[in-house]
Amino acid sequence: MGGWSEHYSERGINGQIDDLLFLINHGMLFYPGFTILPHFVIYRVDRLDKVRFGTVSKQLRKRMRTLTTIAPIHTVSRTTATIRSRRWN
Repeated sequence: MGGWSEHYSERGINGQIDDLLFLINHGMLFYPGFTILPHFVIYRVDRLDKVRFGTVSKQLRKRMRTLTTIAPIHTVSRTTATIRSRRWN
């Protein structure tokens, strides 16, 4: 992601990351039969320095090694996702 993590939070300018990924997770992947794993998001990738790149690389390697043991997410109805994205408190 190009923005800060705050931009993709519940009250963020871009909306909650789970809501943004819902159509991909549910409509394009879950509905045809794929198992959906929790997302792995790296924020501000356009500003990665060598130190942060090293940290993110280690996190991604760990994630790839544990793919078979990660519990899948349960998709929610689009109505629930829409209601959650419109909450302001």
